[in-house]
Amino acid sequence: MAQERKPLGLVLYVIETTGIPGRTAEAGNFMTDHLAHQDNLERRGIMFGAGALRTEGAEAGPPTQGLIIIRADSFKDAKMIADSDPMHANGLRTYTIRRWGLNEGTVNIRVNFQINVSNLNNLHIF
Repeated sequence: MAQERKPLGLVLYVIETTGIPGRTAEAGNFMTDHLAHQDNLERRGIMFGAGALRTEGAEAGPPTQGLIIIRADSFKDAKMIADSDPMHANGLRTYTIRRWGLNEGTVNIRVNFQINVSNLNNLHIF
């Protein structure tokens, strides 16, 4: 008999962000603010993960797409978070939001005591 499977069922929101064609150089002026915003979301425990998306053959140059995975209670809350990103607030990127049910996967955690890792406050165990 097969083992009963119980998926995790963690609800996250995925923001897929896309640069406006012809505004890549202007978007570069807001990259520092965008990254500070991402850092703030991470510190507050909202961000699950984020990074640039690249297609094969487009590995070089500034990224024109990205993925931001966040913890939110609703699409409305996820939209407020997405709208607060300087790239979106300044009309330099558009975005779509999808609700994602995370059911499978593995997380490995490594703590290196030699470099004085002492703060694991933002670690969320589900």
